[in-house]
Amino acid sequence: MLNKKERQIFYLFVRHHLLKNSPIGSKYLAKKINYKFSAPLLRFYFRRLAQKGLLLSKIQGRYPSDEGWKYYLAQYEIRPEIKIRNENLKVIIKNYLKLAKNSFIIIDKFRGIKIKGLHYLAQGLEKESLCDALMFIENVEKNIYKIEEKIGVKIGKEIDNSKTNNLSLGFIRGENKFYLFIGPKKNYYHTLWSILNKIKNKEKDK
Repeated sequence: MLNKKERQIFYLFVRHHLLKNSPIGSKYLAKKINYKFSAPLLRFYFRRLAQKGLLLSKIQGRYPSDEGWKYYLAQYEIRPEIKIRNENLKVIIKNYLKLAKNSFIIIDKFRGIKIKGLHYLAQGLEKESLCDALMFIENVEKNIYKIEEKIGVKIGKEIDNSKTNNLSLGFIRGENKFYLFIGPKKNYYHTLWSILNKIKNKEKDK
């Protein structure tokens, strides 16, 4: 889908978008990468990436589309942002919730629903998106019935019953439990995916 230079620029764009936590423009990125690519050249490639459906724009700058986030997760091999190997799962989840401003929900067939990190969710979302996330959580048992996969990530408009399309979900279905991360669409998806697989392996060992 992307040639070598497009891949490189898209990667740089997403990484700096994550660091700034807001839309970015060509002048901002050019400065951050020490003018390895000039602002006019970046604008040219931003337009190409937008034409391919990976970038969207606001007055403040550009940001990844849903398809852009999916491409970023699927096409780049990136180490998790936090330590995962040989770490306690509870510590890993706690560190991730703080990093990505997510909430973590466990729906246990026998023990009911347990929710962690709502204060992080409130930090990471604007009012409308926060209300959207809280409504999803309030109806979480109903909402997860619509998820057919055993493990996966859903971004933006892929999430049923989301009114803002500004959320992300990471989920895994265990034998008697359903694990769910919910947070902003701007997310550290490779870290999330690594945690989901660690939970998956833990479920296998039971």
